[in-house]
Amino acid sequence: MISEATFAQFVAARLEDLKRIARHTHGEHDVGDVQSEAWLMAAGRQAVRGASLDLSTQDGQQRLLSHLYQHLVRYTELQVRHAVRLDHAPRGSEDTDSPHPLLNQLSSDDGAEPLSVLLAAEVGSVATPIPDQHHSSADTTAETRTGKASYLPFICAARK
Repeated sequence: MISEATFAQFVAARLEDLKRIARHTHGEHDVGDVQSEAWLMAAGRQAVRGASLDLSTQDGQQRLLSHLYQHLVRYTELQVRHAVRLDHAPRGSEDTDSPHPLLNQLSSDDGAEPLSVLLAAEVGSVATPIPDQHHSSADTTAETRTGKASYLPFICAARK
């Protein structure tokens, strides 16, 4: 297992490379996300391969950075190259904080999305009373296994 001190030295030595990877994700990951992913990837590579990943050497650091870049940037770009990111403004847009205009056109039909339906059903339902400390689940018309009426309701009434 890679020690926290070794990983902290790796982050300090390669912070600019981690920032570069974060920039290349086009806002999907920040530097903290990239650092967390590097920690998980370093620990995972050691667990799967059994070979130690030495982050104190340049070769080990470069290997981790290349795998991290492949995972966060290149592989993601290949998978979503032609996809439209609805949570980001379109490229070349003046307002970079707003979502894609296509997102406004993909609304549901009159609020019939599952969450709205469940919330409306919850508001319309009758709440079941919460039992207090004197609550009894005994039914007043219950009969015992012998077929005779139970005396439990009379005992409970006498206590009150």
